Amino acid sequence: MSAGMRYLISGTSLGNAKSLAGSLGRTLLSLNSASSTPHAWHIISRRADQADALTRQLDATRAPDLQSTFNSLIHSSLTLDHVADIAMDMQSTKATGLVLLPDAIDVAQWDETETLLAAAKAANLEHVMLISTYASHPAAIIPSGKAWAALEEKAAEMDLPLSVVRPTTLMQSMLFGNMKEMISGRNLSVSMDHARVAYVHAQDVAEVVNHMMAAPTKDATPVDLTGPAALSWDEIASTLSKYVEAPKVHLTKVPLWVVQPSMWIRGKNPDEINEVINSSKYFEAGGEATVCSSVADILGRPPLTFDAFVAAHKDEWLYEPPKKF
Repeated sequence: MSAGMRYLISGTSLGNAKSLAGSLGRTLLSLNSASSTPHAWHIISRRADQADALTRQLDATRAPDLQSTFNSLIHSSLTLDHVADIAMDMQSTKATGLVLLPDAIDVAQWDETETLLAAAKAANLEHVMLISTYASHPAAIIPSGKAWAALEEKAAEMDLPLSVVRPTTLMQSMLFGNMKEMISGRNLSVSMDHARVAYVHAQDVAEVVNHMMAAPTKDATPVDLTGPAALSWDEIASTLSKYVEAPKVHLTKVPLWVVQPSMWIRGKNPDEINEVINSSKYFEAGGEATVCSSVADILGRPPLTFDAFVAAHKDEWLYEPPKKF
């Protein structure tokens, strides 16, 4: 890749550091020069103050040897009505590529995603990079898998050089939301008996994406990314217990029919409930039980292990006793 390669990325995705997509995006942008190719990044945002805050945060956390640069592209209305103007802005930054993070299919971001793809086509960008999901399929049982299949198809129709990676569930999903709450409470509650999950580390995904960004090809065949082992929930609970402070993590098997009413009581919306229930069915059916060698083949090193991930993040699951009502 030439030194002048410039990639666009959504500030909406990067804005929430405590979301899985935001965390992965920041990992991608903060890769050090030993493990990555430097890129010139332009963060697309609706507001200059938000973009400035993001670039300051990225600069503050950058590794000493990080050679990538961060700038902003500001457009107040990221809608299809303004595609021509956004495309001109892309050209003015001399952008050559666009990266879409896993939350690009979220309902709140769908209009922005469609707009950015259309603008990328109008600006004749040299590369579009999609960080999709292992579950991507037109008939996927998981709603997000079906949505990503539709987005991949839409991107392919743009007839631009396209790269797609489909990682299994990220290990970092255990650092956010309900998974973090359960681990911190030392009670891992699942609705699966025989599921095995080949969790993949966000660092591995980010480095593979960086590698593919550095050498765009005309081969749009999606690349599956998995961790080094498909783990049972007993193995996951045991590994967590090995590193976190006492007490140990207890694994509870909950019938799937209990999940929906309990989530209703906690105020979860129907889409979120549907995603959780069908994810359990997907994992139980072996949806992410296969291990592939893509990470090692592309990076020339073994993928990071779940054991190493838990050891590195053990202090993020400090014990929080269940609340008494």
